Amino acid sequence: MRRLLVIVIALAVAIACNIVLLLVALVSDTVTGSAIVKLLASLFDEGMALGQGKIELDGAALAGMLSLITHAVTVLCVLPLTLSALLAEAARARSLVWHMLAPGVIAAAIPWMLRFALGRPGVRDAAQTPVENRFLALFFICAALSGAVYWVISRRREANPQR
Repeated sequence: MRRLLVIVIALAVAIACNIVLLLVALVSDTVTGSAIVKLLASLFDEGMALGQGKIELDGAALAGMLSLITHAVTVLCVLPLTLSALLAEAARARSLVWHMLAPGVIAAAIPWMLRFALGRPGVRDAAQTPVENRFLALFFICAALSGAVYWVISRRREANPQR
């Protein structure tokens, strides 16, 4: 029971760390920051086109935006750490390398999986842009650092053998 509590606390701290690291990385990097601004501008333009020149931020629109943000945070920050922690506990893997690489690889693979699952046929064959590669690197680095935070908090200290 004590181990389960440690795992839950470690996951909560690591997920919070992942969210903060990702936010700081996205805001501080000029290339990804400009890509996010372009994405938000295109969403705004699309909203203007759908609303015939006006955007009404009613409760449904705000709920939709909040839902989009929470789904993105869940997929990019919560899923990789939780999945790697569950696999590590099942396999009794306590290595720092595992706890850094597994969430990093999962987080970096999520955009690729979404691109192939949701993309149109022409989009699947298109080469990745440098901005996409930068996002993948940021996702990997943030998840790997958060995995290290999880490892520091949750690692099991081996007791000294009794003599």
